Amino acid sequence: MKVSIPRQPAYGLLLITLVLGGCKGGKETAASPDPVPAATSSASPAPSARPSVNPETFKPGARVVQVKAEAKPGQPTPGKTVQASDLAGVPHADKLKPIIESGAIPLTNGAFRPDETIKRSEFIRWMTAYDPKGIMPRKPKKPSFPDVPPDHPDYSLIEGMMISGTVTGYPDGTMKLDKELTREELGLIWGWYQGDKNVISPIVTAKETVRYFLKDYKDNAQVADPFLFAMNTYAKNKDSLYQRVFGAADELKPQQPVTRSQAALWMAEYYANEGSSATPSPTPSPSAIPDGGTGGQPAETIQVTDIAGHPAERLLVKFLEAGGAKPDSDGRFKPEEMLTRGEFLKWASSYDPRGIQPGKPSAPSFPDVPSEHPQFGLAEGLKAAGRITPLPDGTLQLDRDLTREELCLLWGWFSKNESVMEKKLDFSDVFLNNYTDGKAIGEPYRYAVDYYLSHNNNIYKGTFGRTSKLNPQAPVTRGEAAAWIVSYYESTESN
Repeated sequence: MKVSIPRQPAYGLLLITLVLGGCKGGKETAASPDPVPAATSSASPAPSARPSVNPETFKPGARVVQVKAEAKPGQPTPGKTVQASDLAGVPHADKLKPIIESGAIPLTNGAFRPDETIKRSEFIRWMTAYDPKGIMPRKPKKPSFPDVPPDHPDYSLIEGMMISGTVTGYPDGTMKLDKELTREELGLIWGWYQGDKNVISPIVTAKETVRYFLKDYKDNAQVADPFLFAMNTYAKNKDSLYQRVFGAADELKPQQPVTRSQAALWMAEYYANEGSSATPSPTPSPSAIPDGGTGGQPAETIQVTDIAGHPAERLLVKFLEAGGAKPDSDGRFKPEEMLTRGEFLKWASSYDPRGIQPGKPSAPSFPDVPSEHPQFGLAEGLKAAGRITPLPDGTLQLDRDLTREELCLLWGWFSKNESVMEKKLDFSDVFLNNYTDGKAIGEPYRYAVDYYLSHNNNIYKGTFGRTSKLNPQAPVTRGEAAAWIVSYYESTESN
């Protein structure tokens, strides 16, 4: 039975085919109770449970369900070259083609429409689609910008950028996504997304001095103050990025709207020159599993309606394959929503049971996890196995949202990483200073965060975004948590 994922801006439909028996990558045993009790979660269990496994012999990530994904007819196919029908005679068409063919720029009936102006929201979508930087979408309860509410189509995208420190709004706190993009705005948006310190936190801050650097442009006084540093960064030199895109002239025309061809050319010129060290990494295609070979028969089909097109789609598919979690009764995995500390521990234990058995001591080990707590058995099982550490006050606070720094410490203990547990060779005070908010990491978590910034294929930045901002107290999304778990085991397999 095949699986269909529509390729469209909104996350589409994913069909997950559950296959019983003969699972590739892990040895299946006779049915037995799950190794840990079910956790309270916003995602309801599927009608029938996944096949049980022996926690002593089960390989982390071994497939206990089969997932097959393919695009619906009429939808773009990952890896298929996209060609525009209206590039003939367009200046720099040869430079535009790779950007367009990457699929980052949606076409209308094959037309690129090079001379039309572009909105701020469109350019942000192009920019993030071509070079996602590992930034995942998120849906916090409170919006960061008053004009981008939770029901806005770009809400999760903008919030993901906001938490990673790669976007800024107007001085009045708005984003004005429906406004035409101007030349001066283009530089500011781009500089923040690329983490350019000359734009975000320049050494020379005197606006009069910076404007002097632009003296060769007779209209430099028209550049608004919020955009001055960005304009200086990209336009002050001869043969600058600004001049290669908008032409070498004695005027900047900072408020002139940007055309679609100019926006695409900006991206092409940047990555070919200034950004040569920052190679874009488009969102990978989901995993594809050949027909047959499992030895089992399809037992059930589950529709997951909200992970197609997610930056971590391949990892989420693999996580669901292994039974790490299940979608709710409406087929939603909710990758952009936050998850609790307890949910994360349940997911970790489901993906890799590690022989952990529910614990039932006479007295609870944690004051906030009494015997009647739904995750009492899991918490005590992890405690008995030496795979969990409490917060500094001795509690677990399982119902609280998990933060990035807490994930690092919890994972170090769950995986019994002696370097994290014993803080061996602690150079965190040195290396964390390379990040703009490195000093914001809580003392109990500094070593763990530093460790995962340099080990397991830099799993921290691979999960939370390849940016200069760590945002250690940011709540972790369900998509990020699932991606972390799968990425960790993939990194250990590659070593």
